[in-house]
Amino acid sequence: MDRREFEDLYKVYYPKVYGYLYRKIADCFAAEDMAQEIFAVCYQKFDTYNPQKAKLSTWLFAITDNRLKNYYRDKKDYQSLDGEEPPMEWPGNGYVEEAILLEEQKRILAEAMEQLPLRERLIVRKKYFG
Repeated sequence: MDRREFEDLYKVYYPKVYGYLYRKIADCFAAEDMAQEIFAVCYQKFDTYNPQKAKLSTWLFAITDNRLKNYYRDKKDYQSLDGEEPPMEWPGNGYVEEAILLEEQKRILAEAMEQLPLRERLIVRKKYFG
């Protein structure tokens, strides 16, 4: 893969990968860091990509899912040496109050989106959700 091809790939897929990661972990900084790591791996391992086995997007999101699994595993293995609690994890890991709050925020956002004209709603969805 030459530099130009990678730039094109990055421009098309970075917003989608970032949006996917952000929806999964709800941390914009971690999602951004992880997306950068994913594209670095993609660049380094592009010679292993076989277009006859899968589409490029499938291959890229397989890398993304593997990195996301590593992220969750690493967070689960966190142990503090000074007795402090581990940092707050994604709500799916037992933080019921956070999950309820997140669902309420999603509902409010969905209601607000429905108030927008169709054209503006599509623009917002494309911009923030890939």
